[in-house]
Amino acid sequence: MVAVLKGAKNRFLALLLGFLSLLFFIFALRYFLAVGLHEYVDNRIQQWSLSAVPSQKQINLQNQYLQLAETFAWQDSYQRLITGAKLYQWQALLQQNSPQISPDSVAASLQQAKVRYQQAATLMPETFAAWYELSIVKANLQEFDAQFALALQAVDALKGVNSALYWQKVSGVLPYWQALSFSQKTQLLKDIAWLLQTQFVQQSQLLALIKNSAAQPVFCQYVKSTELSQNQRIMQTLQCPIK
Repeated sequence: MVAVLKGAKNRFLALLLGFLSLLFFIFALRYFLAVGLHEYVDNRIQQWSLSAVPSQKQINLQNQYLQLAETFAWQDSYQRLITGAKLYQWQALLQQNSPQISPDSVAASLQQAKVRYQQAATLMPETFAAWYELSIVKANLQEFDAQFALALQAVDALKGVNSALYWQKVSGVLPYWQALSFSQKTQLLKDIAWLLQTQFVQQSQLLALIKNSAAQPVFCQYVKSTELSQNQRIMQTLQCPIK
C-alpha cells in the first residue's frame, strides 16, 4: 500500500513538473516572439525618414507585425505603445502628402497616435519621449488644452539640464508659438536663452529657427533683459533692433 501511494505521489509530481515546464515554455515563447517582432518593426521604422517616406503598404505590414507582437504579449509595453504611435504618425504624414486623402483621415491617424502616447505616458510617467510626443501630436491636432499644458509641464520637469532635450522641445514647440499661453511662451523664451547661454552646438540652427518664427520680435525684447544682449552675433543674426 505504501509503495502504491509513493508511486502515485511520484507520478503526480512528475506530471506537475511537466505541466509547469510546459507553462514556462509557453510564457518564454510568447515573450521572445513579442520582443522579436517588436524589435523588427522598430528597426524598420528607424530606417524611414522624410527623404525615404514609407508606402501605405509598408506601414500596414509593420502594423500587422506589431499587432501580432501585442497578441503574444501578456500586457501593454511602453516601447510597443511608442512604436505603434510612430506608425500612425507616419501614416498621417503619408496621408497629408496625398491629395486623395481627406483631412479627417489625417486627424484620425493622429488621434490614434495620441491615444498610444497617452497610454505610454501613463505607463511610464517619468519618461521624456512620451510626454514630448504627446504634446507635439496634440499641437498637430490644434488641441491646446489642459492635457497639452500638462504634457509640456512634464517635458519641462524631465528635460533637466540636457541640451539635446531642450533643443528637441524648442524646435518642436516653437512653430506653434502663436497658440501657446503666456506662461508657455515665457518658459519657451527661457529655454531658448538657456541654450544660447550654454554655447549649444546647434546654435546656428536655433537662431535661424527663431529668426523665421513668430517669436522673433518677442525674443528680441526678451534678449535685451539678459546678458545675451552683449552678444552682437546673436543680435545681428536675429536682426534685433539695437535700441
